[in-house]
Amino acid sequence: MTTTIVMTVKAHWMNWWLLRPMTRPYVLIDGVEYKADWRTPVHIDVDSGTHEISAGIRYRGFTSLLGVRAVSVHVDAGQTVRLLARNGLFNHEPFYVTAAPAT
Repeated sequence: MTTTIVMTVKAHWMNWWLLRPMTRPYVLIDGVEYKADWRTPVHIDVDSGTHEISAGIRYRGFTSLLGVRAVSVHVDAGQTVRLLARNGLFNHEPFYVTAAPAT
């Protein structure tokens, strides 16, 4: 059985116009970075258990990962957990990770 975390990174509509062309989103699971694309789910296979999950952005040409705010998420064996990371209204606000809405 595959245990998977599916994370989608979105920007708040108010600062989307700035972030989309100037940054690249990343998903972090237990400190390991995974490149993401805006509004495209990233599928990451993980071991069952509790994981530290966060998302952040890196401005093009810079090395610092910004807007990271980690949460702990428990994943059972064979489970697929769908998450959404979205920053706040202001550009300096972190990305809040929540359960993704059902589609």
